[in-house]
Amino acid sequence: MTPASVHPIDPIHSLNVTPDVRQLATATTTAPALNRGLAVLAALCQEAPQSLDSLAIRLALPKASVFRFLATLQKIGIVRKTQDKRYEPLWALHPLADERTLMRAAVAQALAALCNATGCTTEWYEPALDGLRLEQQANPDTELCVKVRPGFTRMWSGEFEAVLRLGYAFAPQAPAPAPSLRVFVANGRVESVPEGATAAMLAECRRDRATADIFFNSNGVRRCAAAVFSRGSGAFLGVLALAEGFHFSRRTEQAEYIAMLGRAAASLP
Repeated sequence: MTPASVHPIDPIHSLNVTPDVRQLATATTTAPALNRGLAVLAALCQEAPQSLDSLAIRLALPKASVFRFLATLQKIGIVRKTQDKRYEPLWALHPLADERTLMRAAVAQALAALCNATGCTTEWYEPALDGLRLEQQANPDTELCVKVRPGFTRMWSGEFEAVLRLGYAFAPQAPAPAPSLRVFVANGRVESVPEGATAAMLAECRRDRATADIFFNSNGVRRCAAAVFSRGSGAFLGVLALAEGFHFSRRTEQAEYIAMLGRAAASLP
């Protein structure tokens, strides 16, 4: 069975993982009472309320056994009995399996597709206490102008560039912006963010959920970035970014890059 955590609800009538509850209930294990109790809860999460008879039939367990499991779950506040003598869950099983693993697999596909379409390095950052950490990256075959690699962290005290701006705009871990933040005001030239500009820039990020650097940094790279949020909870998950290397020849407009990032972000689970 997928590793799972248990969370209180009030009440729930579905489960975002659908194990075979009969298989779970009848599996041969060293702790059969545990897997049968979990099977009862999983069955209720998939469909509720249910009667004792329907649960016993669905789980292929003796009615007396199911009654004991329900009584125990009711006693510890995980299940409740309705007025018409049916049962519904107060807690739900949620897989840890991984939402993060599934997300990163989808991100890897999105990064590869964006990289192939643009010829630019594409990146995935996740929020951390000290900044935004580069977790995944796709690089083009034709050129490699980006020096950072997965494991690199854009510190909250770093340049106030596109990725970091989205972190400040949405990450719960982000500190209050310091007056010492610096931004590129010309290609390769960095200065302190003008007084009052930080709030306006963050408001724009929150409105658009995306942003782009106008100027190239000292490594000859500028980034477009889009924030990604959980479809279920709406929580901020991270930043998709596209790193564009400096060229004298004309390249794709940044607005098109941002639109591509936005579509990729919207496609993630």
